[in-house]
Amino acid sequence: MSSSSSETWNVPALPWPRPEVFRSTWHPMATPPCGRCRGGIEVDLHVHLNPWMIEAAGGPALAAVHRHAVRVDLPDGRSAMVADPADQLLVTFLHGLRGTSARLRWMADAVFLARSGNVDWDHFTAQAERFAVTGLAVRAADFVADATGTAVVPVDVVERMRSTSWTVLDRLTLAAMDRDRFPNVLRAAVFDLHSLAAGERLRAAPRVMSARLEASSPTGAIVAAARRGPAYVWSSVSGARSGRRRSAPGP
Repeated sequence: MSSSSSETWNVPALPWPRPEVFRSTWHPMATPPCGRCRGGIEVDLHVHLNPWMIEAAGGPALAAVHRHAVRVDLPDGRSAMVADPADQLLVTFLHGLRGTSARLRWMADAVFLARSGNVDWDHFTAQAERFAVTGLAVRAADFVADATGTAVVPVDVVERMRSTSWTVLDRLTLAAMDRDRFPNVLRAAVFDLHSLAAGERLRAAPRVMSARLEASSPTGAIVAAARRGPAYVWSSVSGARSGRRRSAPGP
């Protein structure tokens, strides 16, 4: 659901935060006044911030989203609590790295948010780490800088993020989102691991992988993966999987 009209607002008041809202991870997201809104505000309502920005219920990342939420005034005189610019920028980056994204649009949104001067870069880096998407955030920052010649994220912030020790899930998430040859079944398993608490992910990995391979045990998962191997190799050498970055510019 979205609205970009500056004349008509038939949006019911949404108290923030509400326990039922937090449990369902329903996040009102808003974009500050922008050119395409003719002086108004565009508000999008999402069930999740982003498919890859998920975690176990009660996790620290979503709690931080609520804690750092800011109030914006709506054209009809009411106000709403929305994610702060740092969280919005992270959402924009992850949306932009999808292979089917409208690249010019997300880069324009990223530049707009960064130039607002309201991005808390410490919060941005902390949230990327909490959601295990530091690698994706660095990749997106590099992508925008290469494409526009503009350092959307300050160079020192990018280098600090690049030099930190990324978790295994963070590295797998970058590969899953950024590499065309990353196996789809493993990509789905990585996605599943994001919804688990950090301390449970390593222990749950065999079970998650077995479920994605429709196997009844880790041993069965190994057999199932071996059976899929020839098809995967063939798709790689035949061109179905190019090996290029999914977020790379098209021809």
